[in-house]
Amino acid sequence: MWGVGTRLVTAYDQPALGGVYKLAALRGPAGWEYRIKLSEEPVKVSNPGVQQVRRHADPAGRLLGDLIYEEGLGLHGAGARVDAAGEFAPPAGASVEDLLVPVLRGGAPVYLPPPLDEVRARTQAQLQRLDPAVRRFDAPASYPVALDRPLADLKARLMAEARRER
Repeated sequence: MWGVGTRLVTAYDQPALGGVYKLAALRGPAGWEYRIKLSEEPVKVSNPGVQQVRRHADPAGRLLGDLIYEEGLGLHGAGARVDAAGEFAPPAGASVEDLLVPVLRGGAPVYLPPPLDEVRARTQAQLQRLDPAVRRFDAPASYPVALDRPLADLKARLMAEARRER
């Protein structure tokens, strides 16, 4: 008996999990070496580097958008929208929160996840901070997510280099 791919690990009439591992960087002797995975669909092209997501909120706490940046390049503060809808520039005075936390360092755990009821409460609170136009089910507005300008420039450069090598 033999099988191939998805049909081997899942039932034919049930969809497979759409998870994909994409290498973003390798640590070499000279530091991080950036990697990128190309795709015909722009939204599926991977983002290179060691990334962080910074969430912005207005003084009332309403979520304004997220900015993805590469930690080694530093943070510029405004960037190209991932959905190609233009620029995202958080207003002066917006509060910020970095969302990603290390879970392992050197193979050892460095983060104790909070209890599930705390995770649930935080998720519900974050959802309530979204603009109602983003939360609605019928024709929702998009939530701004952008690549910080240095990361967007790095991604464009690596894409051009990878396409030249093809």
